[in-house]
Amino acid sequence: MSCQRTINPIAFFDINRDCESAEARKAAESEGVALNQLITLALAEKVSAMRTEEYFEERARLADPARVSQILARVGKGNPPVEGDELPLEFAARKVRKKK
Repeated sequence: MSCQRTINPIAFFDINRDCESAEARKAAESEGVALNQLITLALAEKVSAMRTEEYFEERARLADPARVSQILARVGKGNPPVEGDELPLEFAARKVRKKK
């Protein structure tokens, strides 16, 4: 069976329902589980990922960028960041509050 992709998501679902169903059945079979179990596990994983993302977004909103900068400056003394660990420019540009 040939599976054609379209830009319209609703049309994609309607046209490819049989193809997607066949792929889901193959995946369940290769995992050795029932299709319903595969769907339940996939849904649970997705919900868990969404909740984890929401949790970290909330934690980030509560963070004090000035305090984070102070901690990172103290911890990183003499250790330049490895590639990929640099602070975003807008974060690094904020001034660090001095303790009085």
